[in-house]
Amino acid sequence: MATDVTTRSEGHATPNTTHKPLRFRVGMGLLIVYPFMFLVLPIAPFLPMDAAGKGILIGGAIGLAEVILLVAIACVGKETYQTFKARITARWPKRKTSTD
Repeated sequence: MATDVTTRSEGHATPNTTHKPLRFRVGMGLLIVYPFMFLVLPIAPFLPMDAAGKGILIGGAIGLAEVILLVAIACVGKETYQTFKARITARWPKRKTSTD
């Protein structure tokens, strides 16, 4: 049975695997779900609930989103999160700041 092997420039052979650990995949999934938690905010005022219920819903959504973000960062690691964040924020134009 032959295995797929990739060789490095040092001459060491390592298996060519693309599978990430389950913890990493869960963390990336949570990072993808995180921004969707904020979709509750513009929808909540139009729900048929009383004001207290809407306040609890909005506060809970924001709190849950922050918990999801922290758990995701713990799962994928700080370096991976910073790389992911840099890729996402690179798509937005930079703000011009006034230096008067």
